[in-house]
Amino acid sequence: MADGNVMTNDDAVQRAREMIAPADRVVVFSGAGLSAESGIPTFRDEGGIWERYPPEDFATVPGLVRTFLVRPDRVREFVWEAVRDVTQAEPNPAHRAIAELEQRRSVAVVTQNVDGLHREAGSKTVHELHGTLYALQCTRCGRELDVSRAELRDLADRLVQPLPKLGARTRLIRLILPMVRRCASCRGRMRPAIVFFGEQLPEEAWSAAVAACRACQAMLVVGTSALVHPGAMLPALAHDVGAKVVVVTLDPTFAVSWADTIVVGPAAEVVPSILQAVR
Repeated sequence: MADGNVMTNDDAVQRAREMIAPADRVVVFSGAGLSAESGIPTFRDEGGIWERYPPEDFATVPGLVRTFLVRPDRVREFVWEAVRDVTQAEPNPAHRAIAELEQRRSVAVVTQNVDGLHREAGSKTVHELHGTLYALQCTRCGRELDVSRAELRDLADRLVQPLPKLGARTRLIRLILPMVRRCASCRGRMRPAIVFFGEQLPEEAWSAAVAACRACQAMLVVGTSALVHPGAMLPALAHDVGAKVVVVTLDPTFAVSWADTIVVGPAAEVVPSILQAVR
């Protein structure tokens, strides 16, 4: 039991259950920490991808083009690593518990992840703020085209070998050509439907996320530092309209004014423990 104002993690789990159980409308806001428990390395944390692939060179379109012209093999390594990790990942118990909650409550998932694991777990209402690797989008007309896991795995297989010293750029273009194919509607060039640094979030996904947060009665924040804007404003928005906000994090020092309770521990263990009591 808690002593005075000191609350144990078991107490925090119980309090989280009590906050979510009465809610008919729930928003789940997820970030890279949730995907990390499925084997996808984080980008921003210590040892993450951005330490090995600086975002100014790999996370912006101009930077990626510049790096492609100077060091095409580094671009190959970056794309191979990112695609390989996603295609090898499977939804973890937290993803599945969130999808199961949708069978009993109105649940909207708002995610900063591009790996499609929420949808694969069975969640139906998913607003992907940073886009998805499982779609291409035309840069001219905006038409979208689904990409299968098999296609992404095929891309990873093609990229596994280092590029030859001569003709490296030409070889890389041929390898990634299916991901930058011509649009069947307007013949414009397609690209992965993900948001690069400096680009606007998809308007439809953002508007739907804001609307869901304004209407929710409880929010579960999982695997995110809630520091990346504009997504970081969503938990505060939910809190301001009276929703109870529950945070699941690995960081015992996590502290924000909008959190009603914080549970420390792996999402794959904590989230099912919280949601299994919600009937």
